[in-house]
Amino acid sequence: MADRYFPPMKTWAEIQKAHDTLATIVLNPDLRDEIVHSDWVDQVVASLDVLCWVLGHANTRFPDALSGVEEKLRDLGYVMKELPGEVAH
Repeated sequence: MADRYFPPMKTWAEIQKAHDTLATIVLNPDLRDEIVHSDWVDQVVASLDVLCWVLGHANTRFPDALSGVEEKLRDLGYVMKELPGEVAH
């Protein structure tokens, strides 16, 4: 049932590679300026924050932001529900 809703998960190696690629760009200002348009830097950093969260790093920016969003949604009356069936791959 889960495959109906979700494509296969990326492998740990693919996630780590994406993290390392973005970290290289974010942590090297000269490279960042060459590769990332200035309007996209915040999105690249946010993407790196999410990958850090997925990989279990100590970076707390994404989980802190997610917690704030979840709280606001609850305050507005939204309830998040899990899809039925097994979703882990």
